[in-house]
Amino acid sequence: MMNVYPPTNRIDATAFFGQSDACQEKLFQHRMLAHPLRQYVIEKIKDPLRVALLKVDSFWSLIVLFLVVLQTSWRIKDKVGKVTKENSVYVSTHRLIEHKERFIRLHHHGARKKMIEAAFDIVIAENEHDPYYQFIISDEAEQITKDINSGGWPKFGEPPKDLKPYWINEEVT
Repeated sequence: MMNVYPPTNRIDATAFFGQSDACQEKLFQHRMLAHPLRQYVIEKIKDPLRVALLKVDSFWSLIVLFLVVLQTSWRIKDKVGKVTKENSVYVSTHRLIEHKERFIRLHHHGARKKMIEAAFDIVIAENEHDPYYQFIISDEAEQITKDINSGGWPKFGEPPKDLKPYWINEEVT
C-alpha cells in the first residue's frame, strides 16, 4: 500500500517499487500523484472528465464530452507528461501503449484521430497511476478474451464495408 506523508500531500510509492527517490521522481505515476500536481490532477483532470461523462444525455453533451476528453488528454501531457514505457512500471500499461500505437497505425479517420488518441492517452494514464482503474481495465480485458475464446464475441477478419475507408486492411486481423 502507498503511504501518504502530510503536509506535502505526497504519495510515496518508493517502498512499493523498491526504487530510490531519484528513480521514483522519473515515473509518470509519481509525477501524477505527488505534490503539487496531485490536487491539480484531481480538480482539473479527473473531476471535469467525471462530470462530463455523468452528464452525457444528448448530442450537445456528447460534443462537450468530446471537448473535455481532448482537454483532459492535453492537460495530462502538458502538466504531467506523456506515459512511455521508460517512465511506467506496469506491463499492462506497456501493452496499452503498444495497442495505441497499433491502432493509430491502422486507423486513418482524420476527423476522429485526435479523439481516439486522447481517449487512449487517458486510459493509459489511469491504468499507470490508479490501481482501481487498472483492475477494471485488466478485468474487462480478461472478460473480453474469455468471450472471444468461447465464441461469444464476434471476430472480424476484415472491417465492415462502411469502415473499410478508415482502415489499412492488410494488417487487420
